[in-house]
Amino acid sequence: MMSSVRIMLIISAIAITSVLAKNMLKEESDIHGKELNIDASRVRRSYYGNCHDVDTWFTYDGKGHTVYLDRQSPNCGLSAIRSFQLVRNSGHNHVRYDLSCCNLPKSYRCRTSTFNTPYNKDGKGLNIYLDRHHVSCPSNGFLKHFHLNRNDHGDLYRYTFSCCSPHYYQRSQMTCYETTTPANADGKGNMVYLDRHRPSCHIGYFINGFQLVRPTSTTIQYKYRCCAFYQ
Repeated sequence: MMSSVRIMLIISAIAITSVLAKNMLKEESDIHGKELNIDASRVRRSYYGNCHDVDTWFTYDGKGHTVYLDRQSPNCGLSAIRSFQLVRNSGHNHVRYDLSCCNLPKSYRCRTSTFNTPYNKDGKGLNIYLDRHHVSCPSNGFLKHFHLNRNDHGDLYRYTFSCCSPHYYQRSQMTCYETTTPANADGKGNMVYLDRHRPSCHIGYFINGFQLVRPTSTTIQYKYRCCAFYQ
């Protein structure tokens, strides 16, 4: 009789131990899974980076004369541009640029360089003459800054812009897409009508380049390109 009781106690102890072991394994698995999720979210954050808004100072719009954009120099500094838009003040006589600037991916290695589009006619201030300028960063790089500036004689202008272009060994990890803003009225060439357009890239992508284009004789839109770095 005592022998049977001992056997039953031993079997019960083994069963309890087995249950406890399974529970411990499940807890360890849950903890490990949470750690993996935390690590994954950290990877996503390091890739997408943190974004912040940057606004330039309001400056006089010159009654819609495009050359007055030379007073604006939107710049994301150590980060890069995800979106930009020209906006007007409440008095409708000053403009500025609103930017979304995002941190670069942690493992992205790039070199910042400055470029210029060729000088071209200012078209007496009409916005449609901006279509002669194509801002484009080489090697699918990210745009950091741009500035419309005039020549010494004041009859031509160009874009000066800065790019963070990837080192040669990372160029195969770049991916890009092209899109446009919706077409809208050109305002008979009035510069302030640019405020109807906001080139903006998907999360994780940055502006690679842009150009104002004319889909019809009375409308304008931005054609732009967005690029991302895959880690």
